[in-house]
Amino acid sequence: MGKLTVRAIESARPRSAPYKLMDGDGLQLRVASDGTKTWLVRYMLDGTERQYRLPKTYREISGEGFASLADAREQAAELRS
Repeated sequence: MGKLTVRAIESARPRSAPYKLMDGDGLQLRVASDGTKTWLVRYMLDGTERQYRLPKTYREISGEGFASLADAREQAAELRS
């Protein structure tokens, strides 16, 4: 399942253009040019591929308004089911 690690996420630095880190099973972490890290989930619905942005941004320890890697994996699994 998961290919991403907390260490890999923490070491991801902003670039001039946004980029994505893939975790597997449709879960992705988008790193914006300002350093904001948001979770994306890709899934299929009626034969069409869709993308959903999880409402919470990344933080190693989840809290109000933030989601850890484990939280994002759990939410992605719920969304796909």
